[in-house]
Amino acid sequence: MSAVVNVLGSHHIFTMLLDNKLVLAPVDRDIQVRNKLTSGVTVPETNQSAESLDVGTGTGIWAIDFAEDYPFAEVIGTDLSPIQPSFVPPNLRFEIDDATETWVYPENHFDLVHVRSMYGAVALPIGLAFTRTLSSDIARPGVLEYKANKT
Repeated sequence: MSAVVNVLGSHHIFTMLLDNKLVLAPVDRDIQVRNKLTSGVTVPETNQSAESLDVGTGTGIWAIDFAEDYPFAEVIGTDLSPIQPSFVPPNLRFEIDDATETWVYPENHFDLVHVRSMYGAVALPIGLAFTRTLSSDIARPGVLEYKANKT
């Protein structure tokens, strides 16, 4: 039980530190068009939803909050443990996945990749390959946001 409280407390602390924002990247409130994440970039209108990935989602609280705040974005949360709730926003799905293994997602697929508090979970040299994989899976122009607190 204390682990869940710590995770929820950590999410709350990050949210407070970020002035009640889930991301620092310039994400439009009505995100719904692929590659519309970077302010000032004009892209052709399409019917394709923006894809967001939360790596190491844990309990899924960040992914749930993001999916609620950005209902037109398709959100995927991945983790090794199936501990996420089943009642989630319709634009969110959870997948069991090891982020240090070969990814099943195509290159340039995600408009936003969010990683938070993965320190210790991805050690060198796997960490270098992990970062390269993250970078190659982001659509252009896209955003990789990695947050960690000082331990």
